[in-house]
Amino acid sequence: DVGFGRSVDKGATWISSVKGCPQGWSNTFYELAFDPYVKGRIYAACSSRHDIPHWTHLDANRESHKGGMCVSDDYGTTWKVLGTGLPPLPCTSIALDPKSPKGSLTLYTTLYEGGVYKSTDGGATWRKKSEGLGNAGNLHVMRVRIHPASGNVYCMITGFRREQEFGAPGGLWVSKDGGETWKDATAPQVFPRPTDFAIDPADENTIYINVSTIPHANIGGIYKTTDGGKKWKRLLTDEDFGKWCAPSYFEGSTVNLHPDDPRIVYVGTESHGLWYSTDAGKTWHVYESFPFGSPQNVAFEPGDHKRMVVTTFGGGAW
Repeated sequence: DVGFGRSVDKGATWISSVKGCPQGWSNTFYELAFDPYVKGRIYAACSSRHDIPHWTHLDANRESHKGGMCVSDDYGTTWKVLGTGLPPLPCTSIALDPKSPKGSLTLYTTLYEGGVYKSTDGGATWRKKSEGLGNAGNLHVMRVRIHPASGNVYCMITGFRREQEFGAPGGLWVSKDGGETWKDATAPQVFPRPTDFAIDPADENTIYINVSTIPHANIGGIYKTTDGGKKWKRLLTDEDFGKWCAPSYFEGSTVNLHPDDPRIVYVGTESHGLWYSTDAGKTWHVYESFPFGSPQNVAFEPGDHKRMVVTTFGGGAW
């Protein structure tokens, strides 16, 4: 909840850069997408509700929780609201279809408690595309991704907390018709509180999901399917993380695959540091040298995949 930071010297120094984003929305920039045709154009999912999907922000939206899509045409120096048709709800994710043509760029975004919306004109207009999406009582959508080979669209829904209960679970849904209809890709497995997912770019049937635990049920950890969701295997458990350090329960954040080798898997946690596997999840290790307990995302410099960048919750970028 500190807005958006921009660096023009490869991360040596940082500048707060939220000018033009509506007041409130600039509180949190959840995700960015870069236009493949227009140099300097960036799309951003913005929200006045911060900390999603942390425990404190899994309950219902309040009146003050707003958000939407913004766009910048000067590398993030200034911003403006993008398009019409989106309800004023926290905007948590954005996916850009790289195969869509210039002038009719296809974008997908997620609205927390609003569902998935799609634009086929570069964000000028948006339409809701949520038929079959989610379990009854839970549209806490927070991740949307497009598989690079098939073009299928995936949407992850995190938990909906009512005090200590998670009556309506989350999960992962897939659309094979551009968002027109959605199918639960995690059934019959129940994931009350997932936080992130990653799909093998070369094998769409291989998916990893990072799942936080819930009260009275130690179900947290990393799960994997190799058959598109028919069966799931638990690779890491609450107990595995608890053996490394306290607490004994698992709060997850991210799961990422290395861009050159999808067998290398990275797992971010809220209090157990940064974990990795080099054999597709068969064995796991901890980056003991990583100096902060709450990594949020792992990324790689486009021109140098040896340069790994980790963003954290409260500990800056490394």
